[in-house]
Amino acid sequence: MDTPPVSDPVAQYQQALALHEAGRLDEAAVAYRAMLAQFPGNPLLIAGLGTIALQQGELDEGVRQLEAALQIEPDQPMALSNLGMALRSLKRLDEALERLDRAVALAPQFAEAHNHRGIVLRDLKRLDEALAAYDTATALNPGLAQAWNNRGVALQELNRWPEALESFDRALALNSHAADVHSNRARVLRDLGRLDDSLAACNAAINLDPGYGEAYINRGNALKDMGRQDEAMAEFGRAIALMPDDAEAHCGMGYMLQRMNRWPEALASFDRAVALQPDFADAWSSRGIVLKYLRRFDEALASQDRAIALDAGAADAHNNRGNVLRDLGRLNEALESYDRAVAIEPDYAEVYSNRGIVLHDLGRLSEALESYDRAVAIKPDYAEVYSNRGNVLRDLGRMGKALESYGQAIAIKPDYAEVYSNRGNVLRDLE
Repeated sequence: MDTPPVSDPVAQYQQALALHEAGRLDEAAVAYRAMLAQFPGNPLLIAGLGTIALQQGELDEGVRQLEAALQIEPDQPMALSNLGMALRSLKRLDEALERLDRAVALAPQFAEAHNHRGIVLRDLKRLDEALAAYDTATALNPGLAQAWNNRGVALQELNRWPEALESFDRALALNSHAADVHSNRARVLRDLGRLDDSLAACNAAINLDPGYGEAYINRGNALKDMGRQDEAMAEFGRAIALMPDDAEAHCGMGYMLQRMNRWPEALASFDRAVALQPDFADAWSSRGIVLKYLRRFDEALASQDRAIALDAGAADAHNNRGNVLRDLGRLNEALESYDRAVAIEPDYAEVYSNRGIVLHDLGRLSEALESYDRAVAIKPDYAEVYSNRGNVLRDLGRMGKALESYGQAIAIKPDYAEVYSNRGNVLRDLE
């Protein structure tokens, strides 16, 4: 690469570009500036300097240079694509999408621009459009591993887990040394309930890059689901040490502290998570659960409302909101929240259980029984529901059926003290 300067402008530009593509950014910048002295205002050279500024973390300077280049020559797909990603980094998503739309309109075969466009659409929560953009990118360039990875992330967020796994596998077939892809693959394997495989994928990511914090979060989640609480907490601690400003890591720590009934510490973790990422709906909802257990009901309700404002389709948040309203004695409002939750997620057994409790408290016994029946149809080993169902049957005067329901609860959970008490009361009444 260290050849004498040449007078041919095309050869000079090719030399500068070769330095740039080789990652020798300072030398490439010197070469671009030397040419700009000969050809002032050349848009390709200005765009090259802008791209180098972005690569060196100088976002504002990179945006300024790229916008200057595009003022001179608007039809530069590469500059538009790079500018779009820079604007994304600055959280200017609508502007980023506008630049990327222009890039793919000018160069419909530009796979990387379609991939970048998918990234911004995903940030905007427009997942179906993001997936379409990734599909275009991978169709144009089947060897673009990053696009396969991004496609997998979008499919996972759409709960299309088997397809997501296939996409991550395609990415790894192209580049098996990508720690981020192994880590993303671990997430979807967890969604599929394949916890041992998820843990193995996390280990692969960490072996490739011991400083990759996301993999420790994913390993913590897998260990949490395995019931290995102390190990899970250690993983979230490692993630926080690597990424102290990562909201998901603090949220994971909060989950573990919550499981251990360490409520004030859990609240501090969730507070940190939402301070770092104010649009983190799950963290707001989890924070609300902790506040409920601390009997700070008004704050708990406000936290659940915030979660729902951020993600109206989150069945968990509607369920959690119903639980707070029930504790506040606002039973009809609680029932409305539970109804919203099951409208979103019709097979949510816990919500039918909670709904049955409220209907029972409202004296709507037949409806309560229907709700409990729906809960155990979804989850046949739900001992608590059989116990509560027995209470409703008792209040309906159907003592034999009540005893059957208590018997089912005991068969599932032989050490369930409350159900023995409930059964004893019915047997006493029958004497």
